[in-house]
Amino acid sequence: DKYVYEEYYDTYLGFSSMDGVEYEYVLNLGAGAKYQFVSKDGETAVYNEGGSFRVADGSIMITPQDEVELVGSITDDGALEIEVKPTAAADRAKTVFRVATTAQHAGLWYAQNDAGAKATLELDYFSGYKFSTVDGGEAYSEQGTFEISQGTIAFTREGQEDSVSGTKEGYILKASFNSLEWNFFDAAVQGQFKGSTMVNESYVATLDMKADGSYALRIVDEESDSAQLVDETGAFTITAGPMSYMISLNSEDEVTRVGAIWPTGLNMTFDIDGTSYSFLLTK
Repeated sequence: DKYVYEEYYDTYLGFSSMDGVEYEYVLNLGAGAKYQFVSKDGETAVYNEGGSFRVADGSIMITPQDEVELVGSITDDGALEIEVKPTAAADRAKTVFRVATTAQHAGLWYAQNDAGAKATLELDYFSGYKFSTVDGGEAYSEQGTFEISQGTIAFTREGQEDSVSGTKEGYILKASFNSLEWNFFDAAVQGQFKGSTMVNESYVATLDMKADGSYALRIVDEESDSAQLVDETGAFTITAGPMSYMISLNSEDEVTRVGAIWPTGLNMTFDIDGTSYSFLLTK
């Protein structure tokens, strides 16, 4: 993984339309002069490709694994023009890729306030955001641009000059929209997670993480006719740890269970009848 062409290492985005389907392309150039390409139809990845790349005389060449080298170009403003395909069966077509300036922050965030109103915040790859909520049957939405600097995130609504500041740290984002304060959680820590113990016992845990900061945990023993070992609810907190972000489940019965947030899921430790068991919970 030698560092060559490192000035081109970044995440690039491209788009195309074929047979009425809109495709989004994500191209990553990285160490070892390697590239990874993903074609998405909405949120679903429909084609993946990897290989190597090189740069020479204003051109970029990619070599997909087990294929011949393909010649592309680099424009004056740094965009890449290379031939890619949306699906495995499709033909390649020249596509323009541009640097995704906020790729590390792109994603979906969810919130639910004390009144029960739910909200969704989408941060895109090009410093754009979309906010939407439904409160009491009334829908509200807005969009604009965002900037991030040392944990502070500023939102500038489309058509306005003044921005509204919030905070973003790890898997928690706090900001004000439509004159209401919202506490958002990253989609990576939202939804239903499930997994088994990492030892021989057939214990299966299901953890529901909700947008209002609450959770529901259930652990059963599948070898004993799904005997229920744990059935609890409570609130979760997320804090920065020495190696990763940590998640704490604080039950209504004042029991605390702690784990780590990994890229692959939640590495949780649960005490069951005085014995600690480790679970890797994934969606």
